[in-house]
Amino acid sequence: AELARQIVPWATAGGGKVNLIGHSQGSPTSRVAASLRPDLVASVTSINGVNKGSKVADVVRGVLPPGSGIEGGANAIANALGAVINLLS
Repeated sequence: AELARQIVPWATAGGGKVNLIGHSQGSPTSRVAASLRPDLVASVTSINGVNKGSKVADVVRGVLPPGSGIEGGANAIANALGAVINLLS
């Protein structure tokens, strides 16, 4: 939704529609934005996007039982790693 709102000034400044290019998680984000504002989007290009899901997530989902303590622990570790990456960046 935020990207869809941002498209408005870009299209206004450019005098028409925009072309969105999304990488990784930006691919589905671009598709959602285009569906919310089709009047302002000329094209969407996905580069190495997760348009068909994540093979890693499929493997993890097959190994960790949903709702288990193991899943909760893995989630906490992933969130902590993400927080460290955010701090470093």
